[in-house]
Amino acid sequence: MICFLFLIGNNLSFAQQSKIDSLEKTLKSNGKDTNRIKILSELCWSYRTIDARKALEYGEEGLKLATELDYKKGMAECNNSLGIVYYFNSKNLKSIECHKEALKIREELNDKIGIAKSLNNISINYSELNNFKDALEYAFKNLKIQEELNDKNGLAKAYNNIGLIYYKQSYDGRANINDALEYYEKALKLREEIKDEEGVAGTLYNLGQAYFFKVTKINNKNIKYDSIPGLDSVLRYYEKSKELSDKIGDIYKVVKSLNVIGNTYAQKGQYEDALKQYNKSLEFSKKYDFKGEIVVTLYNIGSLKRLQKNYTEALFYFKESLKLAQEIEFNDFVKENIKTIAVTYFDIGNYKEAFLNHQKYSLVKDSIYTKESADFQNNIVSQYEDEKKQQQLKLINQENNLKQQRFRIIIYSISFGLVLLLILFGVILSGYRQKQKTNKLLEIKNLEIGKKNKDITDSIKYAQRIQRAILPSNEFVKNLLPEHFIIYIPKDIVSGDFYWIENKDNKVLFSAVDCTGHGVPGAFMSIVGRNLLNQAVNEYNITKPSEILNYLNNGVIETFKHSQGQDDKNGDVKDGMDLALCCLSDNFSKLEYAGAYNPMYLIRNNEVIHYKADVYPIGTPFGERLKSFTNVEVSLNKGDTIYIFSDGYVDQFGGGPSRKKFSSKRFRETLLEIQHLTMAEQKNKLIKIFEEWKGATNQLDDVLIIGIRV
Repeated sequence: MICFLFLIGNNLSFAQQSKIDSLEKTLKSNGKDTNRIKILSELCWSYRTIDARKALEYGEEGLKLATELDYKKGMAECNNSLGIVYYFNSKNLKSIECHKEALKIREELNDKIGIAKSLNNISINYSELNNFKDALEYAFKNLKIQEELNDKNGLAKAYNNIGLIYYKQSYDGRANINDALEYYEKALKLREEIKDEEGVAGTLYNLGQAYFFKVTKINNKNIKYDSIPGLDSVLRYYEKSKELSDKIGDIYKVVKSLNVIGNTYAQKGQYEDALKQYNKSLEFSKKYDFKGEIVVTLYNIGSLKRLQKNYTEALFYFKESLKLAQEIEFNDFVKENIKTIAVTYFDIGNYKEAFLNHQKYSLVKDSIYTKESADFQNNIVSQYEDEKKQQQLKLINQENNLKQQRFRIIIYSISFGLVLLLILFGVILSGYRQKQKTNKLLEIKNLEIGKKNKDITDSIKYAQRIQRAILPSNEFVKNLLPEHFIIYIPKDIVSGDFYWIENKDNKVLFSAVDCTGHGVPGAFMSIVGRNLLNQAVNEYNITKPSEILNYLNNGVIETFKHSQGQDDKNGDVKDGMDLALCCLSDNFSKLEYAGAYNPMYLIRNNEVIHYKADVYPIGTPFGERLKSFTNVEVSLNKGDTIYIFSDGYVDQFGGGPSRKKFSSKRFRETLLEIQHLTMAEQKNKLIKIFEEWKGATNQLDDVLIIGIRV
């Protein structure tokens, strides 16, 4: 390993170092001209991932010289290079300041390519600060320009950045991880087409992160580490990214890749392999002064030690990470380290330190974001005041010129001055009338927009009435299932969840269905799902749950196949649904069940029996992965209770400081606690528990639970 690290450390950036040596040699023989500014900017850029101190020295020297020579293009380029260096060192507010200065100059020069670059860089920094609204605004402005320019390299960067923003938003459910994957794939395709190895390495890294998030999300369904599908694929993305970064001499990306490869090994339970990757990352980060990555790696090692229950070492690494994060103002990890230190003290039973650190975490969490907002606001105010002073000076100069002109006009002809005043009065009067006319038009437009919004809302409410009309009536359900309850709480006016109950050949079939999305898109899917279920049972006389799911699966694929693009190489559709479907027969003594992602719980003798579903949603083509949905048969006893549900209840975040999900485990425990109640009382109790858990937090998804007692 020592030999390996020595070789990598000396040969990794050979090509890049050759370029730097050439630039520094040329710099020595150059005077104070525009060519020197260009070389200084290139050196700042070249050192961005190698030596932050040198990069900043070259960039500042270039900016100073460009300002002295009033060389606008050079000022923009140096600000851009400095902004990149600040970004790599987690100084995002400083980076935004540099890129906005570059943007302002490039707009003066009408440099569209440069404008697009600045917009993209500003967007990336806002994303790092979790300001996703501004991040997306700047990202799509950049995308629009890149489309006009038809610049494949620029388009790839724009796609990659938008994918990154969606990826970050997927953590709290504000975006779908598939949206991030879609934009990453677009970026990868373009970068491979133009043979941009550095770009390919970056996008492969991002794809690895997105798939890691998607794969580990499956783990919430109680699947053991060694049986999670896809982690080996995630590793291949990361290792390919590292291989390309190694080849082109991008040490910073090599370091980041080592970190995430370590995270993936840790997720798989291969702790020794994970620690090897972290140690390599730490060695390179210290050698090349990547302080941000040192913070991240120390935190990762601490987390690994905590997983191994080595709490003393874990606390050591968390505290080292915290110390450096505070020095470089890496605020996300200041907050994260304090929180994890509190949790670790709790693990070892030191409740006093756990409490003190938790208090510190609460204070720091608020103060960090308050300080960052204040710093950002101060930068904006300062910029505004400078512009205001320049404008006032300009107005003073204009006023002096006007006085001189008026003086000459009075001398030459008083009458001509009077005519001029009359003309000026006419212009003002005309402008006033035009303003009144414009205000009137705006008022009319606002009324039209308000009417359209009301029409849209009324249409959605009418759709709600239609959707509720297709649900089974209370009397119909009561006749078929005497002891039952149904909890149905849509997130929006209309819902992507629906319940379906049917009677066929003395068999009672019932299902809880969760369609893709919620709101209007989910409601349309619910109508498609309900119609296909009715067709399977009433037209084709299918009553076996697994065969009904097979029919529903083919029906969804057939319904939406014309809406899929040719880029869907594996044929998977994005439109689909998760559901649990049951069939009661033989006077409620026999139960058959089949599920697509959604399980069934059977409670008997104060014990929860968990029947797992197939881990494929409706909309998955049959083939090697899925040949048919699984049918389960269960003999029932008097007093057994059956529950099927969508994931809206268990995935709801609580309103408390922990911001945790309700979770499947807590849901099962709750069901056991309320078994002594009637089904109607159970319904009221579950609704009350859900509302208390949610508190002031927004409801994240539609909620549907069906409970039946035999």
